[in-house]
Amino acid sequence: MGDEDKTELSRSELADRAETLAAFPKEGEVQKYLELSHEFARHADPSWEAEMQEYLDHSENLGRACQNREFDMFRHELRDLQNRMNACHRDYK
Repeated sequence: MGDEDKTELSRSELADRAETLAAFPKEGEVQKYLELSHEFARHADPSWEAEMQEYLDHSENLGRACQNREFDMFRHELRDLQNRMNACHRDYK
């Protein structure tokens, strides 16, 4: 998968769509995001195992929320992912 795919399916784009349009992502986008998330986790530094598991847990919750059409839970998981990403990037600078 190229960088374009990763950019296209970035978490922030999913968040923007959910927050501004008040709609779920297009069909298949969340599944592609989950696939990229698992690929990312496989290549992560082993010392980040706990953090990556937390990320994957939130990502899977996001997928379930979309699948079950639970929009409030979907937005909640996006916020959790954003908050965790910000903290992680701050911690590992």
